Amino acid sequence: MQLVGQAIRHCAFGNGIVTELDEHTITICFSTGEKKFVYPDAFSGFLTLKNHTLQKKIQTLLVAQEAAMQSEIHLYQEVQRKKIPLHSLKISPRAQAVFDIKTEQKEDLFTRWSVSTGCYVSGSLKGEPRIPDRLKPNSMCLLTERPVGCPETDRHIIGAFMVEADFFGNYCRNGILTAHPDYRLKLENDQRPE
Repeated sequence: MQLVGQAIRHCAFGNGIVTELDEHTITICFSTGEKKFVYPDAFSGFLTLKNHTLQKKIQTLLVAQEAAMQSEIHLYQEVQRKKIPLHSLKISPRAQAVFDIKTEQKEDLFTRWSVSTGCYVSGSLKGEPRIPDRLKPNSMCLLTERPVGCPETDRHIIGAFMVEADFFGNYCRNGILTAHPDYRLKLENDQRPE
């Protein structure tokens, strides 16, 4: 927006001319000398342009800036609201999970970084996804594999991940656990513990 050379009025310094404008500062020459103001914030109560069209554009800019700030505040408050339960959260050994990964599932698992809890095999919920109600934020999920036809003693860990930061298992109705984007680990054959 071209404001240099525009006539302007300040509520205390009176009439002036815009002499310089950058991304965050507007400089105005008054009869008492040059003054610098925060741009466009100074237009929300101190400065008024004589050109009504440009003044309306700046008001539109201020409204958009206020909306963006309110959106940012709302997002921050939402993050803080989600953190409240985490302060009193106690993780027990039962709040962890271990999954048996079939060889044909490995590639998909380490591409999407999500695992299914499976389905109930009996009872009134037969066929429905298992609800991982013990899992909470910071719960660890171990990924294990046992070669076909081998005894259980040959089972080994192939990876691990923590659930996402806002995950509460009792709200998970589809039975899909997604790994936290920062806290996940795929173990290669030479990294596996003996």
